[in-house]
Amino acid sequence: MFWDLRTIGKQLGFWLALERGLKMRRLAACATLAAVLGPLILAKGPLSPPAAAQDRAALVLKKNDRDGDGRISRDEWQGPPRAFARIDTNGDDFMSPEELGVHFGTAGGKQGAGPGANPARAQIAWIDVHTHPAGGRGSRVDFSGSVRAAITAMEDASISRAILMPTPQRRSNRAPWTLEHFVKYAKDHPDRFAVMGGGGSLNLMIHDESPDGNVSDALRQRFERRANRIIQQGAVGFGEMSILHLSLVENHNYASVPGDHPLFLLLADIAAKHDVVIDVHFDPVVEDTKLPEWLSAARNPAILKRNIDDFEHLLEYNRNARIVWAHAGSDNVGHWTAQLTRRLLTKHPNLYISLRMSPGQGRVMRNFPLMRDGIKPPWLQVLRDFPDRFVLGGDQFFTGANAQGPPAHFAKGAEPIRNRTAMFLSRLPEDLARKIGYENATRIYKLSR
Repeated sequence: MFWDLRTIGKQLGFWLALERGLKMRRLAACATLAAVLGPLILAKGPLSPPAAAQDRAALVLKKNDRDGDGRISRDEWQGPPRAFARIDTNGDDFMSPEELGVHFGTAGGKQGAGPGANPARAQIAWIDVHTHPAGGRGSRVDFSGSVRAAITAMEDASISRAILMPTPQRRSNRAPWTLEHFVKYAKDHPDRFAVMGGGGSLNLMIHDESPDGNVSDALRQRFERRANRIIQQGAVGFGEMSILHLSLVENHNYASVPGDHPLFLLLADIAAKHDVVIDVHFDPVVEDTKLPEWLSAARNPAILKRNIDDFEHLLEYNRNARIVWAHAGSDNVGHWTAQLTRRLLTKHPNLYISLRMSPGQGRVMRNFPLMRDGIKPPWLQVLRDFPDRFVLGGDQFFTGANAQGPPAHFAKGAEPIRNRTAMFLSRLPEDLARKIGYENATRIYKLSR
């Protein structure tokens, strides 16, 4: 086909006009989005030097503090409610300048970490003993991307090492992910990562194959073979295992078995034999309790039954089994107090506790250790009295570009967790910060061997 110059000119003019129209539409859309979300987008932009992060925090404060009292109340806040809950770490229903600074990245930088902080330790190196490389599902799986994301975050936050592990799963996950999905990528960075396994295999045998505690000989043998295989692959322990695991968002697992389930007792024997750790997700219930209202929309029962006794039976069963109780500070029910922590640490010498510096939306804030001007006195005293029994387990989710569902949801909270952890460490006495941040993890998980 041959076109004359006039025809070509008309066609060219049409396409140029179309391109100009599309460009104008894109510019108009960008302008509208910037007008609506501008300050929040600026505040949540890419990682930047501490001074820029402080500027973002100041901008959000200026935009929302309508009564001029130097803080933002819930009524004044113009952003998403979930963001308010993440930033208000002490639960007093106000965002302080210090909390905004922590959220937007100043806690670990040269600007310090607010009242009560030791500026010399605002960027202390630490080990995160509880992280999840979530690679997605189906054809969009990308565990190598998850590990790369972890390395980037660790470098930004002065995390010297991290322990990667699968989440505690159920058959309803359809395609559970296990240690094998990410161990090969972790082994490419032996100086940065250690691994644990069992959340996508052993946990299913407990919660799906024997929830009533009736364990056949065949299941017991299969459980033991799988546990030994996990150790053979270089794991420093078993995790994340769950006793009571409450559902927090849509498609998030609810699971509950007694802490002294026969397969948990068997796992204690195996862990003691191999001198490794068991990481346990356990929401403590000290008396029968009505489900907190904020959890009623998820997959949870209306009444939560007392479960602390069965957990203590597990601790008593084999004193050579080191049990790390995960997520102190993120109290979903309201029963995990400093007093309960003290009692169990006193009674059970094989119990260790990992601290998660995120109260999250709707959780019981009175049991969160971190305040705007320091650490709550009852928690600080427990930390002082048991300095060798605490580690940091951020429960950070690291995801690739295609992550969806709960992993993508929880990955959004990873940066605030890192910031609050830096804030927490900066407010501890130097010797205690060193123990909780680094030394205890190296010893408990045998990371030097």
